[in-house]
Amino acid sequence: MIFTAIIYLIIANGIYDILCATSILKITDIPVLNNLHLSMFLSNQSPIFERFLAYYLFVNGVIRVFGGMTLYQSMAAKIVALSYFLEATFFANELYREHSVNKDKGVFVIAFSLLLCGLSMYHLF
Repeated sequence: MIFTAIIYLIIANGIYDILCATSILKITDIPVLNNLHLSMFLSNQSPIFERFLAYYLFVNGVIRVFGGMTLYQSMAAKIVALSYFLEATFFANELYREHSVNKDKGVFVIAFSLLLCGLSMYHLF
């Protein structure tokens, strides 16, 4: 039961990433998602930055949706976990080294990503 909940959480997070990406790219118009990720950054970003952030979110979303569907397989769990670990690492760099993201939002993303990193490998332990 816990493992099933983890799978649904990871798939839902992947869908969320894809929807945020399509909103940033103006493929969809979901007002609450349009600037959610972009508002984390302290300065206005260029259009190319926004597009590449959207592509990054989209790739993570696809990894999480399809990885979540096969999370019972060791390799899928490791790939999903790696996507969350990298996300935490990237945001930690932007927060602590570059000082380019809002502190509260950055800490939340780092903590949530590390939590999902661990949960994605729950059944391997």
